[in-house]
Amino acid sequence: NNNRTFKDIIMPDLVLGTTTVMSESSGTASIASGITFPSGHIIQVVQYMLQNAFTQTINSSNGYVIMNDGSDDFAVTITTLKANSRIKLSINFGVFVSHNSSAGYGANARIIRDIGGSSTDLAKNVLPGGNTPKGTFSLNTDSLTYDDGGKGFMMIDSPAQNAGTTMTYKIGVLGHSPSNYTMMVNYNASTTSGSDGYQGTGISTFIAEEISA
Repeated sequence: NNNRTFKDIIMPDLVLGTTTVMSESSGTASIASGITFPSGHIIQVVQYMLQNAFTQTINSSNGYVIMNDGSDDFAVTITTLKANSRIKLSINFGVFVSHNSSAGYGANARIIRDIGGSSTDLAKNVLPGGNTPKGTFSLNTDSLTYDDGGKGFMMIDSPAQNAGTTMTYKIGVLGHSPSNYTMMVNYNASTTSGSDGYQGTGISTFIAEEISA
């Protein structure tokens, strides 16, 4: 019967012994809050998708500055469903230019976790050296036209928090040097004219996946 609805297929209540595993209401099935998933299961996924293009001027004398399109941070917020979950973070910039004028500039990035207004830098490099900025990944651009896309990074964070904890993950960016440099996100310096592939724009995503402990 191709006319069956989701409600027809899912039982109103799925009970094992005396435990309700799944319940149904108005055609929507929900897993009971007391159900425990085996360790390592992904139990929720949250995505921040940036489809607009923007520029942001950064300067290394200001330290790591939160990436922001002028109104919103490039960030993903997740509220834990279980205690002591790990959070897998996946970041991808469809197009990124570290400076909008001429070639050969670089930016450095850190992942920052914010809980209740308290921020923590995550997964910084531990290379010795007093003047070496210790970041998470680099966002360098050699060619304004051809070397500016597909930059990504993944890691797993272990914040050791209770269920119901809201966490926001942000990107801090360090400028090329103590001068003003304008980074470009989701487009490059060639997109002012033309319709060829190398002039194309892109989208960027920041994904958080909760993994049960």
